Amino acid sequence: MQYHRQHDWQPVQGETVQIRNKGRVVREGMVDAVTLDDSILWLAAEGNTPRQMACKNDGDEVWIIYRWETTETSNT
Repeated sequence: MQYHRQHDWQPVQGETVQIRNKGRVVREGMVDAVTLDDSILWLAAEGNTPRQMACKNDGDEVWIIYRWETTETSNT
């Protein structure tokens, strides 16, 4: 499985993504919300990890695994 950079953030709402900044993975999680201007998103709280904001202006990038790359097909 390979991660791909997602330039448009609106389509990833509800999806599991990686947030990277300067090539370093900051956090992985489910996108809880995205602003209408596509510049800020929030990752949902998970366990002891609180909700977290990512911002394009801070250099944050969204990376995602495309679903069709993880779908297994059966030959039945």
